[in-house]
Amino acid sequence: MTQTTINLQTTLKRQFKSYHLLVFLAILVIGFAVYFNSLESSFHFDDQAYIQGNPNIRTLTNLDVTFWANPTVFLTYLSFALNYQYAHFEVFGYHVFNTFIHIFSSYLVYWLLFLTLKIETNDKIKRYPHLIPFFSALLFLCHPLQTQAVTYIAQRATSLATLFYLLGLFLYIKARLSENVWILTLAAIITAMAMFTKEIAFTLPITICVYDFIFLNYKKEPLPTRLATFFPFLLSLLIIPSIRFFYLALKGTPTFSNIALETTAIPKLHYLFTEFNVIRTYLRLLFLPINQNIDYDYPISTNLFELHTLLSLTLLISLLLIAIKALKHHKSIAFGIFWFFITLSVESSFIPIKDVIFEHRLYLPMVGFSLFASVGLFSILNNIKPYIISLSFIICALSFLTTERNKIWKNEISLWGDSVQKNPTNPRALQNSANAYLQEVRPLDALPYLENAIKYAKNRKMMDDATTVSLYNLGRVYVIIKKYTLAIQSLSEAVSRHPDFAQAWAFLGFAYQNTGDYKKAEDAYKRSEQINPNNPTLYEFLSSYFKKIHNDQKAEVYLRKALKLRGLDEATIESLLNNQSFKGKNK
Repeated sequence: MTQTTINLQTTLKRQFKSYHLLVFLAILVIGFAVYFNSLESSFHFDDQAYIQGNPNIRTLTNLDVTFWANPTVFLTYLSFALNYQYAHFEVFGYHVFNTFIHIFSSYLVYWLLFLTLKIETNDKIKRYPHLIPFFSALLFLCHPLQTQAVTYIAQRATSLATLFYLLGLFLYIKARLSENVWILTLAAIITAMAMFTKEIAFTLPITICVYDFIFLNYKKEPLPTRLATFFPFLLSLLIIPSIRFFYLALKGTPTFSNIALETTAIPKLHYLFTEFNVIRTYLRLLFLPINQNIDYDYPISTNLFELHTLLSLTLLISLLLIAIKALKHHKSIAFGIFWFFITLSVESSFIPIKDVIFEHRLYLPMVGFSLFASVGLFSILNNIKPYIISLSFIICALSFLTTERNKIWKNEISLWGDSVQKNPTNPRALQNSANAYLQEVRPLDALPYLENAIKYAKNRKMMDDATTVSLYNLGRVYVIIKKYTLAIQSLSEAVSRHPDFAQAWAFLGFAYQNTGDYKKAEDAYKRSEQINPNNPTLYEFLSSYFKKIHNDQKAEVYLRKALKLRGLDEATIESLLNNQSFKGKNK
């Protein structure tokens, strides 16, 4: 090799490194620009269960406890624990963390297509090894459907799983191209680690095999050699089922039939038929991301031969046929389509999940769509200038929609208000809108949402625990606005559906007390105390009750008990009880 050739190769390597760095900086700047208005958005929905009310993320010392709390999302919980150590429940740090995950995933999308174009058989596409991957990364970065996995903090599980998924595949491709066994080993380790982020990582070994067969056939390796390469990756397919089995064993329900089962409310075939329609909706949202919703209230399909279900299945089969046909001359397009279906298969096949549709489930499949769209558009236009203009316009439009969608995620009132506006008969959206107003101490604003939530839930015969809580909340609002007869109706229905609802019994007693039915008030208070003897609200109500019947001694006893349960010390309680204005407030 001549010195001139060596110098040329060195120069090209430096240029490539400069391009890669510029691409990363561009993704970093654009990513934070698009998500800047989400950095102060409040906690939402499952954030209460996974973050605010999750004791397993509040320490970094008992990692075994954190692990067994939910093994298949252990690394996600660990990341929440890191956030908690530095900022407790300050949302800013959680959002910054999520945004960085999204940015690094977008950069890996760039690298995935960059490496792929090196071995792509289509020479026209290979002429732009940086530009097409860059636009693919921007489509992934800026698409508004990504907001639910980025701005919704609890869905870090989805974005973190995607980061590991992309990193595992990227390292595998690097290892196979360079024939480096150490990188291959690292790829296998990352693949195994991905299984501890979220169950959607389960398909990573399958995607690796599909990629290998599509793009690396030129190596002409014997099948046993190729299978030996796949073996450590395929072995990781056992991780999630094994973890699920042992996790269920701890709970006493270790059967193979329920390892992947989340709900029995939807039969497997009905779920599969419904998912044909859901995937059609996903495709519409990918190409036309308008009317997004946190809660779609999607209808269940019970028959394959329903017209819309049959049309959806026809569309999906057509897409797969297009992918098979594209294998010969447009491998990247084919792989993008296969990626979409493979990565959706965990949550959109025959394994029933309580909620049939959620936008964050498109975060990982978005990689396939980004590859398909960026490469496909170039194949159609076949000219770099209109390609740049078209995609620049599309990405600007998507970025605008993303910032607008992030405004909806600002707080619970705006998020659920948007959902109710788009589907005003959805009981869960109505319930959550009401809860958002109650958290902001705006009971009159919550009232119509509660009334409608209960009305539509009864119409659908879906009187679940959430509806029982809505009945309680409605009764509580009626108590606040002193409509005690209506309060008694709602609270009586709540306790009839949930006899151990201590707080509902307490409010029911207070409502009876204020209608003058002291016997029923005492019975309700007694029932509440039997269920939960440590409820300060109950003792505040009892104090007011005995004050009303002129038993000041008992009134003071119960008030002391309430204040003590509120966390006040004896000196503070004594001071308050001796304060005449405080006494006046508690008459």
